[in-house]
Amino acid sequence: TQPISDAPSGTLASTIAGVVGDGQTGAPIAGAVVAIVNGGASFTATSGADGSYSLDGLPSGQFTMTISAAGYATRSFAVPLESAVLLMLDVPLQAGTGGGGDLTTTVAGTVTDANGQPIEGVEITASVVGTPIAASTDLDGRYRLDGIPPGSFSIVVVRAGYFPQV
Repeated sequence: TQPISDAPSGTLASTIAGVVGDGQTGAPIAGAVVAIVNGGASFTATSGADGSYSLDGLPSGQFTMTISAAGYATRSFAVPLESAVLLMLDVPLQAGTGGGGDLTTTVAGTVTDANGQPIEGVEITASVVGTPIAASTDLDGRYRLDGIPPGSFSIVVVRAGYFPQV
Protein backbone atom coordinates (compact mmCIF):
# COMPACT_ATOMS: atom_id res chain seq x y z
CA THR A 1 0.00 0.00 0.00
CA GLN A 2 1.24 3.49 -0.82
CA PRO A 3 -0.11 7.01 -0.31
CA ILE A 4 -2.00 8.67 -3.19
CA SER A 5 0.98 10.98 -3.57
CA ASP A 6 4.15 9.26 -4.82
CA ALA A 7 6.35 11.44 -2.61
CA PRO A 8 7.37 10.40 0.92
CA SER A 9 5.10 11.96 3.54
CA GLY A 10 6.16 15.44 4.63
CA THR A 11 8.96 15.95 2.10
CA LEU A 12 7.40 18.21 -0.53
CA ALA A 13 4.87 21.03 -0.36
CA SER A 14 1.39 20.70 -1.83
CA THR A 15 -1.15 23.07 -3.36
CA ILE A 16 -4.92 23.40 -3.08
CA ALA A 17 -6.41 25.49 -5.89
CA GLY A 18 -9.79 26.00 -7.47
CA VAL A 19 -12.64 28.39 -8.10
CA VAL A 20 -15.19 29.82 -5.67
CA GLY A 21 -18.51 30.37 -7.42
CA ASP A 22 -22.17 31.13 -6.83
CA GLY A 23 -24.01 27.84 -6.20
CA GLN A 24 -27.11 28.98 -8.11
CA THR A 25 -25.70 30.87 -11.11
CA GLY A 26 -22.18 29.46 -11.36
CA ALA A 27 -20.78 33.00 -11.53
CA PRO A 28 -17.32 33.44 -9.98
CA ILE A 29 -17.13 35.07 -6.57
CA ALA A 30 -14.33 37.63 -6.29
CA GLY A 31 -12.95 38.46 -2.84
CA ALA A 32 -13.92 35.17 -1.16
CA VAL A 33 -11.59 34.29 1.71
CA VAL A 34 -10.28 30.73 1.54
CA ALA A 35 -8.54 29.61 4.73
CA ILE A 36 -7.13 26.28 5.89
CA VAL A 37 -5.94 25.42 9.38
CA ASN A 38 -3.85 22.48 10.60
CA GLY A 39 -3.14 22.77 14.31
CA GLY A 40 -1.26 26.04 14.72
CA ALA A 41 -0.51 26.51 11.02
CA SER A 42 -2.93 28.52 8.92
CA PHE A 43 -2.91 29.56 5.28
CA THR A 44 -5.21 32.11 3.62
CA ALA A 45 -5.95 33.23 0.06
CA THR A 46 -8.47 35.60 -1.49
CA SER A 47 -10.22 34.66 -4.72
CA GLY A 48 -9.51 36.82 -7.76
CA ALA A 49 -11.96 38.43 -10.18
CA ASP A 50 -12.42 35.03 -11.87
CA GLY A 51 -13.13 33.35 -8.51
CA SER A 52 -9.83 31.45 -8.57
CA TYR A 53 -7.68 30.89 -5.50
CA SER A 54 -4.46 29.03 -4.75
CA LEU A 55 -2.97 27.95 -1.44
CA ASP A 56 0.66 27.01 -2.08
CA GLY A 57 3.48 25.61 0.04
CA LEU A 58 1.22 23.43 2.19
CA PRO A 59 2.58 20.60 4.35
CA SER A 60 0.84 17.23 4.39
CA GLY A 61 -1.79 16.65 7.05
CA GLN A 62 -5.42 17.00 8.00
CA PHE A 63 -6.78 20.51 7.42
CA THR A 64 -10.04 22.32 8.09
CA MET A 65 -10.92 24.47 5.10
CA THR A 66 -13.30 27.43 5.40
CA ILE A 67 -14.59 29.55 2.52
CA SER A 68 -16.48 32.78 3.18
CA ALA A 69 -17.72 35.71 1.11
CA ALA A 70 -20.02 38.66 1.75
CA GLY A 71 -23.63 37.69 1.05
CA TYR A 72 -22.95 33.92 1.09
CA ALA A 73 -23.19 31.13 3.66
CA THR A 74 -19.76 30.10 4.97
CA ARG A 75 -18.61 26.54 4.13
CA SER A 76 -16.25 24.48 6.33
CA PHE A 77 -15.02 20.95 5.81
CA ALA A 78 -12.09 18.63 6.46
CA VAL A 79 -9.48 18.20 3.72
CA PRO A 80 -6.76 15.53 3.89
CA LEU A 81 -3.55 16.47 2.09
CA GLU A 82 -0.62 14.26 1.16
CA SER A 83 2.83 15.55 0.35
CA ALA A 84 3.51 16.90 -3.19
CA VAL A 85 -0.13 16.89 -4.32
CA LEU A 86 -2.08 19.38 -6.40
CA LEU A 87 -5.71 19.21 -5.22
CA MET A 88 -8.17 21.08 -7.45
CA LEU A 89 -11.17 21.96 -5.31
CA ASP A 90 -14.00 24.10 -6.73
CA VAL A 91 -16.48 25.22 -4.08
CA PRO A 92 -19.84 26.83 -4.87
CA LEU A 93 -21.34 28.99 -2.11
CA GLN A 94 -25.04 29.48 -1.44
CA ALA A 95 -26.47 32.98 -1.13
CA GLY A 96 -27.53 33.96 2.37
CA THR A 97 -26.01 33.89 5.80
CA GLY A 98 -26.14 30.13 6.37
CA GLY A 99 -28.14 27.20 7.68
CA GLY A 100 -31.64 25.96 7.11
CA GLY A 101 -33.86 25.45 4.12
CA ASP A 102 -33.27 22.95 1.39
CA LEU A 103 -30.17 24.62 -0.06
CA THR A 104 -27.39 22.29 -1.09
CA THR A 105 -23.96 22.74 -2.57
CA THR A 106 -21.56 20.86 -4.82
CA VAL A 107 -17.91 20.08 -4.20
CA ALA A 108 -15.91 19.22 -7.31
CA GLY A 109 -12.25 18.83 -8.10
CA THR A 110 -9.44 16.72 -9.51
CA VAL A 111 -7.18 14.16 -7.82
CA THR A 112 -3.64 13.97 -9.19
CA ASP A 113 -0.42 12.28 -8.15
CA ALA A 114 2.85 14.02 -7.29
CA ASN A 115 3.65 14.35 -11.01
CA GLY A 116 0.33 16.04 -11.82
CA GLN A 117 -1.11 12.95 -13.49
CA PRO A 118 -4.83 12.30 -12.86
CA ILE A 119 -5.77 9.29 -10.74
CA GLU A 120 -8.81 7.32 -11.94
CA GLY A 121 -11.06 5.28 -9.64
CA VAL A 122 -10.51 7.23 -6.43
CA GLU A 123 -13.57 7.10 -4.14
CA ILE A 124 -14.46 10.53 -2.75
CA THR A 125 -17.07 10.59 0.05
CA ALA A 126 -18.49 13.54 1.95
CA SER A 127 -19.84 12.54 5.36
CA VAL A 128 -22.71 14.82 6.26
CA VAL A 129 -24.53 14.11 9.55
CA GLY A 130 -24.05 10.37 9.05
CA THR A 131 -25.22 10.39 5.42
CA PRO A 132 -22.49 9.63 2.87
CA ILE A 133 -22.49 11.37 -0.52
CA ALA A 134 -20.02 9.60 -2.80
CA ALA A 135 -18.46 9.77 -6.26
CA SER A 136 -15.51 8.21 -8.09
CA THR A 137 -12.90 10.03 -10.13
CA ASP A 138 -13.12 9.61 -13.91
CA LEU A 139 -10.27 9.00 -16.38
CA ASP A 140 -9.17 12.62 -15.92
CA GLY A 141 -9.19 12.36 -12.09
CA ARG A 142 -12.29 14.58 -11.83
CA TYR A 143 -15.07 14.12 -9.28
CA ARG A 144 -18.28 15.90 -8.30
CA LEU A 145 -20.29 15.55 -5.09
CA ASP A 146 -23.80 17.06 -5.43
CA GLY A 147 -26.51 17.62 -2.84
CA ILE A 148 -24.34 18.50 0.17
CA PRO A 149 -26.46 20.38 2.73
CA PRO A 150 -25.21 23.54 4.48
CA GLY A 151 -22.87 23.04 7.43
CA SER A 152 -19.62 21.25 8.16
CA PHE A 153 -18.66 17.92 6.63
CA SER A 154 -15.64 15.64 6.17
CA ILE A 155 -14.23 14.38 2.89
CA VAL A 156 -12.68 10.90 2.72
CA VAL A 157 -10.45 9.96 -0.23
CA VAL A 158 -9.86 6.22 -0.85
CA ARG A 159 -8.42 4.08 -3.67
CA ALA A 160 -7.48 0.39 -3.58
CA GLY A 161 -3.74 0.04 -3.03
CA TYR A 162 -3.42 3.45 -1.33
CA PHE A 163 -3.82 4.63 2.25
CA PRO A 164 -7.25 6.28 2.82
CA GLN A 165 -7.18 10.01 3.55
CA VAL A 166 -9.70 11.92 5.72
